[in-house]
Amino acid sequence: MQIKQTFKRIVSHEFVRHAATLVTGNAVGQAVAFAAYLVLCRLYLPADFGLFNLFLSIGGFLTFFTTCSFHYAIVLPANDKYGWACVRICLGFNLLCTLLCTVGCTLLRHTVAQWFSTPDLALYLPFMGLYVCINGLWATLNYWYIRRNRFNRIASYQSYQPALSAACKAACVQLPHGGVLNGGLITGTLVGQTLAVGIAATGLRQQLRHPFATSRTVLLACLRKYSNFLRFTFPKDLVNYLGGNLPVLLLAIYFSEAQIGFYGMAFALSMRPINLLVNSFYQSLYQQSIGRYHQKQSLVFLFRLFGKACLVAVPAFALLYYVLPPLVGWLLGEGWGETATLLRMMLPWLLCTLLCNPFDYLADIFSKQDRLLLFEIAETLLRAGALAVGIACGNFAWAVGLYGLASCLVILPRTAWYARLILQYEKNIPHEEIV
Repeated sequence: MQIKQTFKRIVSHEFVRHAATLVTGNAVGQAVAFAAYLVLCRLYLPADFGLFNLFLSIGGFLTFFTTCSFHYAIVLPANDKYGWACVRICLGFNLLCTLLCTVGCTLLRHTVAQWFSTPDLALYLPFMGLYVCINGLWATLNYWYIRRNRFNRIASYQSYQPALSAACKAACVQLPHGGVLNGGLITGTLVGQTLAVGIAATGLRQQLRHPFATSRTVLLACLRKYSNFLRFTFPKDLVNYLGGNLPVLLLAIYFSEAQIGFYGMAFALSMRPINLLVNSFYQSLYQQSIGRYHQKQSLVFLFRLFGKACLVAVPAFALLYYVLPPLVGWLLGEGWGETATLLRMMLPWLLCTLLCNPFDYLADIFSKQDRLLLFEIAETLLRAGALAVGIACGNFAWAVGLYGLASCLVILPRTAWYARLILQYEKNIPHEEIV
């Protein structure tokens, strides 16, 4: 009876419910994406994935300009009127960015393709505006659903988006293309994500029929109140993304497209699923922690969550080191052996990301975005230095391994800083509320 009551109490906990909903959606989406990659790696060549990952890296960087990181502010206002005002601000940024990207990438497509020594990239750069637009729309919509506790809608998107994208990639494999590379991966992604965001946006119909009154005064008030997201979080995100994609953006200049494809496959099979898990925990913890913060309640439960996560993740990653080579060979088939080598080099970075990055929202809650920006700058500089060593040695695998090690050297001190912020906060709340 006691065990049953304990189970009910755990299941009824708000964080557990929301996290379970998001993790379930992620699990379904990742299972579909993983199965799709097992097929796609047999339909496309490593060089095709190299072109694909280069397009995504450039597009991902430009996507940050679609909201200028202001979408994080959607969760914070106590009043829905101001929350909806933040949505409108993000949509305005998105429209402007889409127009600029479409024009700029069309005019400069040959220059950019020549810079990366990838002529076929010029064929797809004119569609960059569409790519950044749909990603910016989902970023805005995602945080509106977090605010409204519509985690089931987020989980649904995470489930069907990979399925739509994978189906479109497979369907586009026979499309005509220029040169020797096939752009079906890019075309399929554009079509699949557009369909997925269109389906997810149907959840806004009720708000669009009865919109909140948001005058220019309200919009300006939101911009002033949450200006830290524009001043610090936005450059922090740009630096973070640039650092996170240096292996593609920088190594593509010195190594072959096939090697970039091997890294892209390793990233897709590891970091992308981990990032989706991190985002699930991040979103659920953000929503719960901001409520506790407004009510001056304790946040020490985060320490317990971190400890339990370490007990599960550390042994699991130690086991992965030994099983990765035969597992990757069995899953991907011949010709992808270098992917297993890269995955083993990436394991420390993957582990630190999984355990520590779900708590990055604490800098927003405590208005410490300026300090977080410094961490990101330091991490990017260390990463660039690590890649430079690998390039100088002419060893692609060592470049990736040193890059991951440099990431860990910043992630761990940053997590210790989060712990310090929590301890300082605990000293300033009433003693009887500390549990």
